[in-house]
Amino acid sequence: MHVSVRSVIERSKQNLADSIEPSAEGIDKLLSEAVVELDDALIVAGGRDRKHLIFQILRYLENFDRAYWLRSDEGEGPPTKKQRVEDEGQASRTLPTTLSFVPNVAMPIMTLKAPSLNAFEKHMHDIRQPLILTDVLDHWPAMTEWHNAEYWLSQTLGGRRLVPIEIGQSYNDDDWKQEIAPFGKFLDRYIMEGDANGQVGYLAQHDLFEQMPDLRRYIAVPDYCYCEPPPRRDATEVVPRRTATEATSIVVSCERSDVDTKGPDSSELSHLGEQDRDADEGGSALQSMPRPGNEEVIDLKEGHQGQEDGKGGVADQDCVTEVHQNIWFGGRTVSPLHNDPYHNILCQVHGTKYLRLYSPDHTQNLYPRSKVEPAPHVKRDTPLAEGEVGQNGNAVKAQEVEAKSQTIDMSNNSSVDVYAMELSPHEDWNEKWPGIKDVPYVECLLREGEALYIPRGWWHYVRGLSACGISVSFWW
Repeated sequence: MHVSVRSVIERSKQNLADSIEPSAEGIDKLLSEAVVELDDALIVAGGRDRKHLIFQILRYLENFDRAYWLRSDEGEGPPTKKQRVEDEGQASRTLPTTLSFVPNVAMPIMTLKAPSLNAFEKHMHDIRQPLILTDVLDHWPAMTEWHNAEYWLSQTLGGRRLVPIEIGQSYNDDDWKQEIAPFGKFLDRYIMEGDANGQVGYLAQHDLFEQMPDLRRYIAVPDYCYCEPPPRRDATEVVPRRTATEATSIVVSCERSDVDTKGPDSSELSHLGEQDRDADEGGSALQSMPRPGNEEVIDLKEGHQGQEDGKGGVADQDCVTEVHQNIWFGGRTVSPLHNDPYHNILCQVHGTKYLRLYSPDHTQNLYPRSKVEPAPHVKRDTPLAEGEVGQNGNAVKAQEVEAKSQTIDMSNNSSVDVYAMELSPHEDWNEKWPGIKDVPYVECLLREGEALYIPRGWWHYVRGLSACGISVSFWW
């Protein structure tokens, strides 16, 4: 642990023990210093073998922060931030829901109201198409709590916790970038004031539940995620899985022994399967799945290549799936047309999203991008050969040649710009992508409280229609 973190903790303990009353600015600086060190360790390095200690320190800082402001509320210190907010009439700010550019849905997706597990599994195997699920999230405490901005500040140490943010409407944009910033900055600049300042920020594909375990108590893994998935279409479709024996270490409950969690009783949230909460104690459990390129999926059952099931598919025998949870928190964002090597249940907690989906049967007509595109940091105009003269008249250095050779697999992304097609539906897009207007698709408006099942391999384009949208995806 860094010396600076230790010193912050010791100074904080001493202040409480001696009843020393530092200024509000001093307290904020103390806490911010500690949070930067701790969240950097979690986000960048995954906590390694110190997650238990990091969570303990974060819990202490939360209690310290709460105790300090409580003493101030009782007249023993300066006015609290909470008091100042209440004076301004903003004690319970609701996340924005303003809609814009809502399309007509001409090719609707089938909808089922809380189907049984047998009915859902039959749909997965026999119909193999997307499905909207209604009345399946009503028991989530998140459906009432997550609409409030102050809730999110209370869960992020007053907005001091760091989160990875994507800046820009789409990761295909030239000005798209990523940064790690305090949650409070993300909330104010990109959510509460996003429409006013025209800035788009996205907390995307991040396992916030691993970084902030208390949030797990407000959601539940849908029971449908533990239905037996259909056989893979071919042996090249690799999906992550773990054997039944390996799964015995997975824990059903969202409760953690290393964190004093508060919130709804997790026993009220239904789980048919089990989820590994500490599967990667020695590595970066918070590393989001590679984006935007096509990830390399590691087979968790070492040496297992799958066995033919006699029906043209590959059977997964004696295996149960691991469910990956990611949060998608942002405004009017656009996720370009792409596919994932997982089955997915996308749950909409706040706001509305538009999705358009294409069957993997039409993959070649969707113009997949290359498997060997230059990595984002590589300059596209760098000559290939060492010693070759570049545009500036200088010989190319060896490291530039090495950088040019670094590529990324983008084959799970389509070259088709569905957003442009949405903006200009009457333009002849067949001229740019021959046959694209004839490729069938289904679409939906995914509203609060609804979930969308996306079968493995289905191409999907997602656009946020609300000033703020919060979704949770469950990949298996």
